[in-house]
Amino acid sequence: MKTAASIFSIMIFGSVLCQSVADLKVKVMDFDNKGKSGETVVFVSEDKTIHAKTVSDEKGECRVKLTGGHTYDIYVEAIGMQIKNNQITVPELAEGAQYTEALLQIFFEMPQKLTLDNLRFDTGKWSIQSSSFEQLKQLATYLKNNPDINLAIYGYTDNVGDDQSNLTLSEKRAEAVKNYLIQQGVSADRLQSQGFGENNPVADNSTESGRKQNRRTEVVFI
Repeated sequence: MKTAASIFSIMIFGSVLCQSVADLKVKVMDFDNKGKSGETVVFVSEDKTIHAKTVSDEKGECRVKLTGGHTYDIYVEAIGMQIKNNQITVPELAEGAQYTEALLQIFFEMPQKLTLDNLRFDTGKWSIQSSSFEQLKQLATYLKNNPDINLAIYGYTDNVGDDQSNLTLSEKRAEAVKNYLIQQGVSADRLQSQGFGENNPVADNSTESGRKQNRRTEVVFI
């Protein structure tokens, strides 16, 4: 998924008192300072490997151990993607020193609109490929955990073929996503679907890469 999410971190360290690993308390909150449960926070080291992954509890809290002397990229997982948050550098301590309690506060809210980049259909059809199920299950879980949020599903195509066929295909694909979410336990009255065919392109249809971007399904949280 692609998004410009509003997301940032605040790192607060106490005075340094020799541990090689820092034990951090993590707090995930929305912009009203309310704890967010069930959020997966990922810490990626300089060599682009996942160093640690942790999930917030009912208070939005969790803990993570990070090796000193390294800088970590922070991501929050959201429906099949990882949204870049910020970085944290854990200092390497002198011999005999140790870390004091450290708090990492992450402010995160789901962006209003997402493109389901992992969603795949057979060419010219609206049957959802099995490789797409995991992302859709994550979307269903998010909706079930947030019963006050409804969802609009919008389908788009490239400009290959005639206008009416593309419109019908986009409608069928958006409806297929809606039906899958209903099968996963999301109430039908919280979902709406619509197809736009080749309208509203986000890239140049004269290139294959552009057409690929235009063949998309977007979801809007409402």
